Amino acid sequence: EHLFSDREKERAAYVLCRPSISDLETRLLVNEIMPVEEDDVVDSSATHMQIPSKSFTRALKIADETKRCFIFVHSHPETAPGHSRQDDEEEKKLFRTAYIRIGTPGVHGSIVISSPQNPKGRVWLENGETAPISVIRTIGRQFRFFGDLTGVNESSDFFDRQIRAFGPEIQRLLK
Repeated sequence: EHLFSDREKERAAYVLCRPSISDLETRLLVNEIMPVEEDDVVDSSATHMQIPSKSFTRALKIADETKRCFIFVHSHPETAPGHSRQDDEEEKKLFRTAYIRIGTPGVHGSIVISSPQNPKGRVWLENGETAPISVIRTIGRQFRFFGDLTGVNESSDFFDRQIRAFGPEIQRLLK
């Protein structure tokens, strides 16, 4: 709701997560969302946003004190579904600071949302490189999965109970 409250301006939020790290994947489990309020925005339009460092350093401090990872989320117009060159430049500095200030094991990242059905995410590694977030899952009134779901198919263990209950034909229809 916050990110799309005014489509004439980019909106942002800081997201704090608990890391869940296994041999197969690293998951960042969101447990706090801190909207960037209007008072914390120096300048904003539909295609850019300027936030003073005091705004995000508060969120980084909380992440460090509570041993959580940090994600920066912001909106884009529907015509710009991915990270921009400006995002690349500004986030490089932001995540360099995040790794200095946050001692939690795990990764930090960013998500751009051009529409509620089109989140694009990446993690920033400590060495300054990025890697795409392969799957973004939202769990609420309904489960929604965004991203590369090629590893999850109708024959995988993930859908085993559903296939046994309703059959492979229904699973293909649901897919």
